[in-house]
Amino acid sequence: MFHAKTAGLGERFLDAFNRAFQLVVRDPDIHPRHESALAGQDFRYVTLDRFPYSVISLRQGEEAVIFAVAHHKRKPGYWKHRRP
Repeated sequence: MFHAKTAGLGERFLDAFNRAFQLVVRDPDIHPRHESALAGQDFRYVTLDRFPYSVISLRQGEEAVIFAVAHHKRKPGYWKHRRP
């Protein structure tokens, strides 16, 4: 059963993700480095507005690749085993 409080929550999450994504696209190198990054990899993160998630990106040449959308309550760096 859905509560009125949750109506539209998915849309708000997507809006927050899209804003974070645009920040990564605009200037991927300006964001803070992720402390759980693998040695030799320059992972960066942008925190979503009003949601406990971060968009983790990795610069590959001229492109920034979204590597993970990480929840803040999960074990830090749980996504590191993924290959860039």
